[in-house]
Amino acid sequence: MSHFRVASIDDWVAYASASNIISALVGVLPESFPGASTHRDFIDRLWKTEKPERLKKRKAKSKKKHGKSNIPPKNPGIVHYLVEKALSGQVFQDIPERILQAIFMKTAVLPSASSGLLGDTNALIIAADGTCISSNASHYGHKVCQCKSQCFL
Repeated sequence: MSHFRVASIDDWVAYASASNIISALVGVLPESFPGASTHRDFIDRLWKTEKPERLKKRKAKSKKKHGKSNIPPKNPGIVHYLVEKALSGQVFQDIPERILQAIFMKTAVLPSASSGLLGDTNALIIAADGTCISSNASHYGHKVCQCKSQCFL
């Protein structure tokens, strides 16, 4: 959906069911392409979040000036808590993309590691953006030259 820049599930079903290629990739005939409710159910199973509650309208807070002092942090010590949890080897179970990460691990990372594509996995260093949301960053990266032409250096 994001590759084809389709934001609505209903629009995606209409677009994908009209495409023989997308239907073949999904493994169905175009006339039996899954409906929007099936897609919503799949997303709900894959991305574990609680349903948002209806928010009540809040009254506007009065803006008080704190002078030169800073506002105290709402959760003091949270960084220390997260660091200790990570260093002790505990996993964060409450993240919504946990199931998606497990699927990725079993279908991509472990087979790549067992076939030797990742090299020595005991000395592996990975640096990546861990978000599951497209950041719209340039895939060309930063230019290192000073020329005005369309070079890819």
